[in-house]
Amino acid sequence: MRARLQEEMRTIEAMRSSQPPI
Repeated sequence: MRARLQEEMRTIEAMRSSQPPI
């Protein structure tokens, strides 16, 4: 459960980092 959450968080962070904030 924890590993899944961490993985999702990491993916979201990567996606956010890929897209510059407006």
